[in-house]
Amino acid sequence: MTREVKIISRTYRKIKGKYYARVRRTIDDSKPLDIMRQVENKSAIKPKQAEIEVELQQHGPARLVAGKVTFRQLAQYAKDNIFVLLFTTIRRRK
Repeated sequence: MTREVKIISRTYRKIKGKYYARVRRTIDDSKPLDIMRQVENKSAIKPKQAEIEVELQQHGPARLVAGKVTFRQLAQYAKDNIFVLLFTTIRRRK
C-alpha cells in the first residue's frame, strides 16, 4: 500500500507580522493539507519550502507532520500499528 504525496502549491503567509513558508499537499487524492513552518524573514521562505519537500520525500506521508492529521489517517494508523500489536500480544499469551 504505497501512498503518493502530491505537492499542490508553494506559498507563504504573513501572520501577526511573522512569515511562514507554506506547502500544500495531498495524499492519494485526499483533501489538501498545509505544512507551515515559521521563517525569520521573507528571503528564507524558498529554502524552507525546499526543506519541507525534502522531508516529505524522505519520510513520506506516514510521519505525522506538525501533528496535523485527519481522523481517517489517524484511524488507519491505529489499525495498522496499534491494534495489530495488541492482537499479536494477546494471541501469544494464549
